[in-house]
Amino acid sequence: MPESLIVSGVTKRFGGFRALNNVSLRVDEGSIHGLIGTNGAGKTTLLKIITGHEVADSGSVSAFGTEITKMPTWRRIRIGIGQSFQVASVFDGMTVRENIEIAAAVATRRSIVKLFLPTSDEQRERVGRALDATQLHELRDTKTGNLSQGDRKRLEIALVIAQDSKLLLLDEPTAGMSKRETDTITQLLTGMRATAGLTMIVVEHDMDVVFNLVDRVTVLHQGEIAFEGNPTEVAASEQVRNIYLGDDVALRPQKDETA
Repeated sequence: MPESLIVSGVTKRFGGFRALNNVSLRVDEGSIHGLIGTNGAGKTTLLKIITGHEVADSGSVSAFGTEITKMPTWRRIRIGIGQSFQVASVFDGMTVRENIEIAAAVATRRSIVKLFLPTSDEQRERVGRALDATQLHELRDTKTGNLSQGDRKRLEIALVIAQDSKLLLLDEPTAGMSKRETDTITQLLTGMRATAGLTMIVVEHDMDVVFNLVDRVTVLHQGEIAFEGNPTEVAASEQVRNIYLGDDVALRPQKDETA
């Protein structure tokens, strides 16, 4: 299976602190890949290097067969890399549809001035596709400030879809949500992968979400890869229990690996 993303030997330091040390990662096209680890393990730093918000001190990053190590963030968005942050970044005073229209305009227009031109057919198609994928049609005219946490997260995912992303980086997509909202987001992401063939990297602390959602898991510890495997292998790893959760906590995979 071809890879959507290849990270090779990436190291990143902040002053005297080494956030990542010789990290290598391969993410198969159409897969959902989980990143787990304790706070400070390097998960968010790795996402920022993939999106271009941080530059690696050494190593390389390739996406869709193209090296992007030194590519600016806006160009990475154009080739199909999108990120949803832990705290949804949306305009509260605007409607759901208006937020998505802005994302579509940013992806299709080449300058700030052109953002204010009339909506194009391509933009309208992107907006409709994003509303369909995230099941937000009924809320399209709702002000974002009136949305629940779960609906705000769905909107942020819609913004990424409107940019025609092929690789989605999701930083704690269920943070602060109720069980019902968490289940909705999990089902949404699973459905998006099935219908659109999207590739995803998910940083998540909720282990039930990890084991219900992802195909493969990478465990980061102190800036290095400590373990990698499918959810069942991760759950069975004494090393992972000791490093990530402690000896007294059991990992319980919920996903049927035979499916």
